[in-house]
Amino acid sequence: MRRLTTALIFGAVVLSTSGHVRAATPGAVCRSACTPRVAEQCAGLAKRALKRCRKPLLRACKQTTPEVACVTSAELLRELADRLVVVPNEAEGTSREITLCGAGDFTLRELLEDGSDAPAVTGQWTVRIADGRLVLDLDGDGSTSAQLPLERAASGDLVVDALPAQVRGDGGACAPVVAGDDPAQQLIEIARELADRTLSTVVVDGSRTTKRELTLCSGGTFTEIDEIDDAGTPDSFSASGTWTLRADGRDITIELADDSGSPRSVGVGTSRGGEIVLDDEETVVRDARGVCEPAPVAPPPPSLEEQFTAALRDTAFVFTEPSGISNLLTRVKIGLCGSGRQVVLTTQVRNGSWAVHLDAAGAPVLELSDDAGTVFRTAELSFDAEGKVLLDGQHAPVDEPSLVERACQS
Repeated sequence: MRRLTTALIFGAVVLSTSGHVRAATPGAVCRSACTPRVAEQCAGLAKRALKRCRKPLLRACKQTTPEVACVTSAELLRELADRLVVVPNEAEGTSREITLCGAGDFTLRELLEDGSDAPAVTGQWTVRIADGRLVLDLDGDGSTSAQLPLERAASGDLVVDALPAQVRGDGGACAPVVAGDDPAQQLIEIARELADRTLSTVVVDGSRTTKRELTLCSGGTFTEIDEIDDAGTPDSFSASGTWTLRADGRDITIELADDSGSPRSVGVGTSRGGEIVLDDEETVVRDARGVCEPAPVAPPPPSLEEQFTAALRDTAFVFTEPSGISNLLTRVKIGLCGSGRQVVLTTQVRNGSWAVHLDAAGAPVLELSDDAGTVFRTAELSFDAEGKVLLDGQHAPVDEPSLVERACQS
């Protein structure tokens, strides 16, 4: 196993499949959904350099999904904050456990091949783009920094340094340490430590055992589930409502208000080691953001007009069509600029604007207008099996950047 103290920039991870792969996501959807990642990774590039930069991202997106191929560093940074990332290497019999705290600090523990534990490494972490890929940047205190490539498998699972990883809650490791005797400061720090956490206790009183799970969400709501075994007779209790903290001198309590109308208080404090305790009982703290945070609302899919507009930006088409004279064809060149300008070259040159609209039957149509606003040419739009846009079902884009540039300058 490569140790963090000696690691430099590791090699890139390439997740691909051999042979021909049918597009899983339409190209137009990828062009739209991957815009934030392209903007981050390809900042400052233009024309051919921009095209070369975004091409592998769009190809990967079309073979999988935007969530797999086009996640940004900011999105992954939020996803990994206050998480434990476990990276086992079964082939070598080693593993890494990396605790990534939202405050920006990390702790790395490594199990070596001989079964011993390497000295823990701490420092600062972030997620950024390096050499065209996302990396987990670990800046160890007093040791060489490491950049671990981050990828997504087709299933969406995280891959760290070419190895499948498991992402878990931090188990309370990232909670701030409560220190000092000032009640106001303790109140603030304990509130931070309790929010979006599940607190579990087991209390044995003679023949009666009570298992409590109290989940406190940062939005101010709570749920409580108690399982009771009273000399072999099972019982249970559950409640939900709102919670607050109250300080009375140096004593701090969690105030629980539910529909019963009878508020309850739970004493909360810290042990000598800084661990949270409820009612002076040993407490297990777990991450509860998956319970507390509402499920993300998926954005609506782009409309047909938006899909085809995205697919047609900065494209060129060259084809022939009947001229009206027997056995004579006319060569047609069309350049579409992302700004909405266009140029059409046939036996004459026509400049103007372009737009995508739906006809009376709901089918997408490309409309080319002159500078007076008169539509002089239309084409039916569709996607082929690989997600490429087609004009009139047969004309695909060609690599003619000069046509696009001419349209943009018109």
